[in-house]
Amino acid sequence: MGSFNDFGRLLREIARHPTQAEQKQARHAGLEPFVEAAQAHLASNGSNKTGQLSGSLGVAEKTKDTSAAGPLRGKRHSSVGHLVEFGTAPHFQPNRNGGQWHPGARPYPFMRPAYEETKNEIVEEAARSLAQSIFGRSR
Repeated sequence: MGSFNDFGRLLREIARHPTQAEQKQARHAGLEPFVEAAQAHLASNGSNKTGQLSGSLGVAEKTKDTSAAGPLRGKRHSSVGHLVEFGTAPHFQPNRNGGQWHPGARPYPFMRPAYEETKNEIVEEAARSLAQSIFGRSR
C-alpha cells in the first residue's frame, strides 16, 4: 500500500511541473542557438558593420505562453531586420539631405538560414529542458 501512496505523490509532483518559469526557461534555451546562428549569419553576410542589428537580437516574451527570437523592441536597429533579410527596392527618402533617392539594398538573409540550421536543435533543446523540469525532480 505504501508504494501506491508513493506513486500518487510522485504523480502529483510531476503534475506541478513545468512551472511558468520553467516553460520560459525552456523556450529561451531552445531559441538561444537560433539567435546565435542569426548573429553568425549577419557577420558572414557582411551585414554587421556597426553591430547594432546583431546586438539587438535576442529572445523576448510576447505573452506568458509564447516567446520569439529576433530583434528586440526598444534596442537600436530593432526595426530594420526585415530590410536586411529581404532587401529593399529603390525608393525616395524625403527626409534625407533634403530628399534623395536610395538605390535599394540587396537581401542578406540571416533569419531564415539560421532557422533552417537550428530548427531541430530548437525543439531538442526545449524538450530536454522541459523533460529535466518534469522528471529531474521526481527521482
